[in-house]
Amino acid sequence: TASSAGGWHKDKTHAPGFKALLYVEDVRGDNGPFSMLLNYNNTRLRRCSTMGNAAPQFYAEADIGEELERGANIVEFHAPKGSVVLFETSSIHRGQVGSPPHASLERPLFALQGP
Repeated sequence: TASSAGGWHKDKTHAPGFKALLYVEDVRGDNGPFSMLLNYNNTRLRRCSTMGNAAPQFYAEADIGEELERGANIVEFHAPKGSVVLFETSSIHRGQVGSPPHASLERPLFALQGP
């Protein structure tokens, strides 16, 4: 089981890769959809934690907010149970926080990762 929200991050910063997420339940805007940040300027974002090149790289919420004001946007992936979301791991993404009563929802998450 994985938390539905872990903060804006990149899984890998040193090399491209991919993951496939399988939704094991219907995912809507209120129960913590997978989300990506698009149209951002990577050079303006400050890292707020690091554990080496192979570990996830997290970014400050304030910096994400500034990027949104400059024209970046968030895309949420709502989909029915059984859907697969394929994404590139060096992109900025997160599991969004759900709304009550789903705010602390934990759900099974299955991910397949390529090289």
